[in-house]
Order: sequence, then C-alpha cells, then structure tokens
Amino acid sequence: MKSLAMPAIGTQRNISGMVSIITPTYNRGMFLKNAFAYFCHQNYRDIEWLILDDSLQETPGFDDLADRNIFYEHIDRKLSIGEKRNILIDKAKGEIIIQFDDDDYYSPDYVRTMVSGLTNLNADLINLRGWFLYDCRSRFFGYWNLMQKEGLHYRCDQTGVALMMLKPQNNKKLENNHLGYGFSYTFKKKVWETVKFPEIDWNEDCEFSLKASSKFKVDGLQDTRGVCLHLLHQASTSRCFPQHHLPSFLLQMLFPALEYPALVSSVENQYQ
Repeated sequence: MKSLAMPAIGTQRNISGMVSIITPTYNRGMFLKNAFAYFCHQNYRDIEWLILDDSLQETPGFDDLADRNIFYEHIDRKLSIGEKRNILIDKAKGEIIIQFDDDDYYSPDYVRTMVSGLTNLNADLINLRGWFLYDCRSRFFGYWNLMQKEGLHYRCDQTGVALMMLKPQNNKKLENNHLGYGFSYTFKKKVWETVKFPEIDWNEDCEFSLKASSKFKVDGLQDTRGVCLHLLHQASTSRCFPQHHLPSFLLQMLFPALEYPALVSSVENQYQ
C-alpha cells in the first residue's frame, strides 16, 4: 500500500506544450465570470479554455473570445457532466487536460504548478489530495488531507458544520475519495483516449480515475501553498471532511489574489 504521506507541491519546472482547460457548466453565470478572470491571470501562456454550457440561456460576454483562446459553446439540451467532459476533451488541442470547476478559485500559478507536478511525478494523471476549502454557507475555512481517513474531522455539508470521528465502521465511502474531487484533475489526453468519463452527473470523476489507475500512473499532491480553493455554497451537493479549521485571517494571506468580498457577493447573488 502506498504511503499516506503525499508529496507537497515542489519546485516548478519550465514545461512546453499546450494545455487545454475544460469547464462543463450549467446555470453558473456569476461563477463563470470569476473563472474567466482566473484563466486570464494564469502565468502558463500556452493554454486554451473550452466551456460547454447547457444552461437554459447563454452566459453573456463569452462570444467571440477565440482570439484569447477561449471557446464557449452553448447547447440547448441537457447533458450529464460526464458527457460534457467527454465532448470538451474530444475538442481539446492540448496533450494535457486540466479541469477547472466553474465555482472554485485557481491562483495564477495553478496551471504551471499542476503541469510541473505531472512531470515531476512522471505520472499520467494527478490531483490534489490535500487542499484548502471555504464553506460560504457557514464561513468555515479549512484544510482536508484526503489521505487521512480516520480520526477527528469536520463534516461540511448543506446541514452545516459538525465535528465527527471517522473510523473503519463509518468511513467505507471514503476509501477511494482521494481519487475523486475532479476540480483538481490534471492528466494526459492519452488517458482519456483509453478511459472515458461515465455519462453520469455525480462521481464521474472518481470512476474515471479509478479505471485510469489500472492502466496508467495516477498520483497526487498536497497543496501547501494555496494554489486552489475549493468552494462550498448553497448548490453544493458534496460533503467535505477537513481535519483542520483555519483562522479566517489566513484566507487573505494564503490567497492574496482572491477578491474575497466580491467572491462572497457573487456566491450569494447566484442563489438569491
């Protein structure tokens, strides 16, 4: 069994080659505008962003952005998240795929950091297996090491935040959770050419990663610097189980580029 100690994000290397960022989205116009800023601020320049939107209406402001390597497509039929991921990757020009969720924060170093991690680990697919999260519903800022599956944890979900003790009797569903949470996936396109995302709306990422792990090298990193912030809000359906409750003043220290008031406002406005 692999050690529970995952490598922290290390020194970045200069990597060449196009990266394709993909974002399936639905009724997330306010979030998508935030994601636009995160893409534009990336310091890895050879990138494109592909967005597939099956909302009832198009998201304004995303037409005619091809000159910035942003390709937005709106379709008038509802698809599963897995289907949308497959369509986007099929159209991607890059040999490396990075998934941006429309409602998470990605620092300007994010793409370069993840591509470097993929190379340094000599892996075909990596994700973050330790990351920062912020629950906008309860103003809870925390850190979750997904490789630690027992002991005292916080449960963050739609009912609020509560302490709980994870042990073998109640943590069976977390056995492979370190392979899920696809908001931080970075992988070579050749992985997808062999293993497709299942056409479902929930846990499609973990199923994809599990199947990929039988044919490719799958690995992970601990975010110890703050390259990404996973956000929970009113529409979030997943549960998170962070071990650490962090003081709020660290939020701005770790994420100085994050416009916190504007972010919270956009989250609240999205679901008013």
